[in-house]
Amino acid sequence: MTSSETNGHRRHDLPCDPVLVFFDGDCASCHMVVRFLLRRRRRARFRFIPLANLRGSRWEDEIRVQLDLDLKSSLVVWKNGELRARAQAVFAIFSELGWPWLLLGLLRIVPLSISNAVYDLYARHRYQILGKAKDPDICAVLPIEQRKLFQERPDTNLPIFPTRTDVFLSAQWQQLVLINFAVPAEALDEYLPDGLELDDWQSEQLVSLVGFAFTGTSVAGMTLPVCCDFEEINLRFYVKRTVIEAGQKVVRRGVVFVREIVPFALIAKTANFFFGERYAQFPTCLERTLGDRSIQMQYSWSDEGRASSLWMEARGEAESLQAGSLSEFITEQYFGYAKRGQDNTVEYEVEHPRWRVWTDVEGRLQGDVLRFYPDSLTRHMKQVHSALMAEGSAIRVMRGRCCT
Repeated sequence: MTSSETNGHRRHDLPCDPVLVFFDGDCASCHMVVRFLLRRRRRARFRFIPLANLRGSRWEDEIRVQLDLDLKSSLVVWKNGELRARAQAVFAIFSELGWPWLLLGLLRIVPLSISNAVYDLYARHRYQILGKAKDPDICAVLPIEQRKLFQERPDTNLPIFPTRTDVFLSAQWQQLVLINFAVPAEALDEYLPDGLELDDWQSEQLVSLVGFAFTGTSVAGMTLPVCCDFEEINLRFYVKRTVIEAGQKVVRRGVVFVREIVPFALIAKTANFFFGERYAQFPTCLERTLGDRSIQMQYSWSDEGRASSLWMEARGEAESLQAGSLSEFITEQYFGYAKRGQDNTVEYEVEHPRWRVWTDVEGRLQGDVLRFYPDSLTRHMKQVHSALMAEGSAIRVMRGRCCT
């Protein structure tokens, strides 16, 4: 196996909630789809659940409300917090398989109404075409290794996002390592976009070095062919913006990125173009060590043969956020802001549930980490203020817009 193949295989092993495929257990056509996916190289990215198992759950309610379907009408897919059915479910499955199956996504140029009409026509006659499944409990007749990919029910902690038309990107941000530093407010002035105020934690201005696994990345519903799974390391600080919504003042809390490091030039250039960010491309790596009551994470990147990393060990179990806590301040951020040109500020919304966190942690920087960031900030980043680790989840990023 070549080094590039090894690297690609490793990336697909980054932490990522699988794509859930909900299928009709009585339908031979659905069984054919499941068996097809079980033969694919990336089958471990899927989990299979009979639709009948969802009866009486919030998943059935969401399928009825969001998709206007019952549990016999369509194949349903959950990916990155979104439910998809009919033709969109098929596209989501094939876009996850990589080459050459990803090319079937070109069928998306066909209007969705036509694709869904074709799907519905087949679905109405599926029992006449292939009949009913001979073994309704397909899991029982499969090899033990394949049975591991079947679940009784979905994880109750998985988010289900409402339908929106302004989603630019969906993905998962998993196992976030956050090391925080206190800096003077004036050190952040040159990075503060117009129309924003600094947001402080108990009268302190914090910046955070953050490492996390950015996985399952889809743009406009299609999984990126090569760079869907990668590590990101960024330096950010905290801001707020006051807006009027329905006649009331509302404070939007968010972050501004000083620099973001990713391993793919395509990702860096796309984010810089669409969101006015400051991405840079360097080789990255994640090493995880799981113990009985602990987890160690190390996000590393290198430049000119010199490695730098964020290392953290978390002990015990992740816990729910406490209201008014530092962990809540750091993680409950739902907007990103960036300068575009001299006078424009870009705002984009980020959607995710409240994350569970570890606060019993030990974190440190290894190597010459601070050389990647401006001296005007790093001169104040000699002493760690605090650290935490967050579980992460599926997320969605909405299309950016100028707000000044």
